[in-house]
Amino acid sequence: SCGMYNGTPSCAGDNRYGQLGSGSASTFPQPYPSAIVGLSGPGFIGGFAGGARHTCGILSARVLCWGDNRIGQL
Repeated sequence: SCGMYNGTPSCAGDNRYGQLGSGSASTFPQPYPSAIVGLSGPGFIGGFAGGARHTCGILSARVLCWGDNRIGQL
């Protein structure tokens, strides 16, 4: 799941497919929120949407997505 943690866009949970946006994929769940790489600053809107293997956020009127992209879905 993703949200704001101490004023920073962050995610916690399963990260097997890089869906937490931390810059790496790990087979171990992330129990504590970690900052989403590249999704902070004045243009961050605060909207998140997630699926089983991906997450999306809004930055400066652009939708950015990360996670599993094996078939080009992102």
